[in-house]
Amino acid sequence: MSAEDARALLVAARPDLKASVHAGALDAIAVHLGYHALALAYAAAALARRPLKTPQAILTSMTEADIGDKANILSEFTEQDLGISSKGGLAQSLGLLLDELTEAGSEGHDPLALTLANLMAFCNPAAIPVNLLVAASGAPEATVDKSLRALHQRSIITLSYAAGMHRLTQSLLRGRLKQHSGPGFQPTLARLLTALIDLFRWPGSPAEELLDHTKTPVRVATLPHAESVLAHAPTSAEIARLHAEMAHRLKELGQLVSATTHINASIAWNEAQSPRNERDLASCYASRAKIRLDRGDLAGADDDIKKSIDWFADQSPCDERSLALLYASRASIRQLRGDLAGAEADIKKSIDWEESQTLPNERGLAIYYASRASIRQNRGDLAGAEADIKKSIDWYEAQSPRDEPSLAIGYTTRAGIRRDVASRARTAGDAAAATAGFKAARADIDAALTWYLANQPSDERALAIVHKTKASIDAAERGD
Repeated sequence: MSAEDARALLVAARPDLKASVHAGALDAIAVHLGYHALALAYAAAALARRPLKTPQAILTSMTEADIGDKANILSEFTEQDLGISSKGGLAQSLGLLLDELTEAGSEGHDPLALTLANLMAFCNPAAIPVNLLVAASGAPEATVDKSLRALHQRSIITLSYAAGMHRLTQSLLRGRLKQHSGPGFQPTLARLLTALIDLFRWPGSPAEELLDHTKTPVRVATLPHAESVLAHAPTSAEIARLHAEMAHRLKELGQLVSATTHINASIAWNEAQSPRNERDLASCYASRAKIRLDRGDLAGADDDIKKSIDWFADQSPCDERSLALLYASRASIRQLRGDLAGAEADIKKSIDWEESQTLPNERGLAIYYASRASIRQNRGDLAGAEADIKKSIDWYEAQSPRDEPSLAIGYTTRAGIRRDVASRARTAGDAAAATAGFKAARADIDAALTWYLANQPSDERALAIVHKTKASIDAAERGD
């Protein structure tokens, strides 16, 4: 900043300092801070805090402060980036405000505010979700809001719908933590990792997946902050776990390259341990199999899912529920690889186990029935396919609230089955059955298309499938 702008910034915080008697001290503060705008903003906030201090007192506090090893405090930025005076000035001026938060008995005493500032130092600088800070700090939301306002009043953060922190402030805070805690930055990183793992944890059962859709916006907003934490944290079991949890979420968002990077990082860490946590590895292999399936790497997916199934099947007692889920995943892989008999054998294992339970997971069964319907359709068992998809759709339609996205998928699947049933009837000379079948197929695909256009018009992949199915119905009815 220019000398005039620097003085104006400081005076704006304290209009009573306009008198010429303070000009020398204000200019000396600006010189000491190297006219760095961020450092001056901190100094202005310090001047404005009660009990009010004179500019000379602020200057004395800065010049006498022991700020430690300047080379480490802002290690990410060279003296060419900031200038020697700015580098020291940032630490000193921010230090004035941090001291106020930590001094017991002072008017600005707020240890939670300092905790929040340290947590934010490891996040992405922009739009840090308040819910993440609440989870990581363990404090009530109202208390967190109060402490965030205290940081905002001191010009340490920006605050609107989310919080933000200047990257230089983050570097300074990380440097201070490193000086006190060493390279692990504990317990700050431990708190963030725990909160992020919990936030990104995949639903514990298929029944929870419907509820998980409502959490997606929160998780999407937190993704860049999780990436930032991973960049700063040393490798550990918690880091491997967060990589795995993020891979789940990124896969669902269609970010398959990033999902692959994260799951590979988790697998690499787990494979390098001695002894290895084989259960975690089996879960990671299953996750990578799903990602590889979506990427079209069917051989790799098959290899990964086999590793996972083999491990779970060898355990005693055996985790039958996990095995049922894994068989269902392999059924999808085998279907795409053309092994329809193997696919149906796998999905039958999943269905048989779920149906044998005293309290079966009805939503899980609806998913399994839909999968088997698709397999049976490809095998030519249209009666079995239509019976399975009916079970699935009937269950979804009976729920309140209804899972409309799953119903749209179900209607699309049934439309294709009904198309094939109608075509077979026409080949057999049953014109009435063929006409009724094509009419029912069109009703299903129109219902699916109407829902997608009204609710998910940007889902190009789903819409392409619906349009393709609709076109195939029209073509089949014409006899093309």
